[in-house]
Amino acid sequence: MESAIPSHPPGVEPQGHLFMAEASARVAAAAARRRGLGALAAVEDRLVLRVLEGVGAGGLGRAGRASAVLGCYTAHDALWKGFAVALGGGALPPWRGSWRRTYVAARGVELMPEGPKRTLVFSDALCEAHVRARAPRSVGAAPRGPPLAREQADTLTPAAFRERYEANNGTPVVIEGCGKSAAANSVWDELGQTLGNRVAHAGGVNFALRDFLKYAATTVDDPPHYLFDPTFANSLPELSEAYEKPAYFADDLFDLLPESVRPDYRWLLVGGPRSGQSWHTDPNSTSAWNLTLRGRKRWLFFPPGCPPPGVRPSVDGDGDNYLSPVSMAEWAQAFYADCLKRPDFREGETGPGDVCFVPRGWWHMVLNVDPVLTVAVSHHFASPLGLPRVLGRLRDKPEEVSGVDRGLSADRAAKRARGAAAASDDHRRRRAAGLRLHDALVDALQRARPDILERAEGEIARRAAARAAARRLRDAVPEACKAAFTFSFGAT
Repeated sequence: MESAIPSHPPGVEPQGHLFMAEASARVAAAAARRRGLGALAAVEDRLVLRVLEGVGAGGLGRAGRASAVLGCYTAHDALWKGFAVALGGGALPPWRGSWRRTYVAARGVELMPEGPKRTLVFSDALCEAHVRARAPRSVGAAPRGPPLAREQADTLTPAAFRERYEANNGTPVVIEGCGKSAAANSVWDELGQTLGNRVAHAGGVNFALRDFLKYAATTVDDPPHYLFDPTFANSLPELSEAYEKPAYFADDLFDLLPESVRPDYRWLLVGGPRSGQSWHTDPNSTSAWNLTLRGRKRWLFFPPGCPPPGVRPSVDGDGDNYLSPVSMAEWAQAFYADCLKRPDFREGETGPGDVCFVPRGWWHMVLNVDPVLTVAVSHHFASPLGLPRVLGRLRDKPEEVSGVDRGLSADRAAKRARGAAAASDDHRRRRAAGLRLHDALVDALQRARPDILERAEGEIARRAAARAAARRLRDAVPEACKAAFTFSFGAT
């Protein structure tokens, strides 16, 4: 593994190398640290980086010229990200291979050439992103878990799909060749040429598409930004016209709603190696289909109610928020081996033209494993079989609705930063949005599909009655047990 990872550009080495070095090298490294960092030499490296976060771009530049050792810290690319993004205005400045070079080039300043050199700096905090970006994948070169079901689009009928894979709690399946005509379209190879000036959104940063493709191929960010754009049908209409909805998912009841009313439902997904989505369940109790157009995706699944190792629901009450390690690479290093021991785990890959069906409520993680670039489109949908779950979620937990109000805070950190009053306002607005969506969907179904609505309401009532019966039984059993069992030490 060591030989496969190129040297860190400023010459920094992992901390473990220092422990294996000769005593004279350890003494020299300690002396270099004291000379180069001064009072900061006694501070743990992550705290040194925290201090440098507050000195500004000009301060980083001046500090980096103070000593070669301090220059290794000021060159840490994550320190420059915020400065580069702030320069962009509508979109990030042209990508130059790192956040630091992007910022400096946009300001018209040249950097000294970077290359391997020996600086006597040993730091895991500085090395970990570099090493993780270039190390072999923690999930392995090929899936090792129990395989996902696979079908051929030429032989699987829509009726067979509904019976085998969508009914009840559903079963994930890869439908090979389902999108082969879309994958054959050359538009997916020309994103940087014909559409390169269009702006797309990737993880809080607006990139020109041309620059995002360069970023995806060169970044050492962990996790990398991932283009996950729900507005691409407006900003990149050529792409929304380059594929068709597969017949298996044609009956989407949200299609009864105007585009202005229905929640976000389609996304363009573009990312380099190591990008993707960490463990989650899809919002609004919808199911999803995902068509890979370029590259390869690794899919990991657990059934509803069976959280993956290392993942737990968040404590803030949001139904679709979960706590897990910061990046998928960190999760995989710590927990992938545990998945392989569980019989309910499923794993597989998709390539160009393959569609993966994600049933409602299933936990899944998706990792882009192509060494260059992976492109896909994904749709969430509410079919007649899934309608009881969708209506029940909107009715019982409207505050957990997603994709209908862009003014709502999307993450827990933003809510905490805005304070309790803002979080309460978010909750109120989200609940109102969920109830509006529920009412609009019911009204549309009453007009266009009353038979489907009647069956769904009957299923919701049946499930509610079953839950009530289970609660009564659960409440009654402890009292019965107490009456039937007594214990006494008795006389001695």
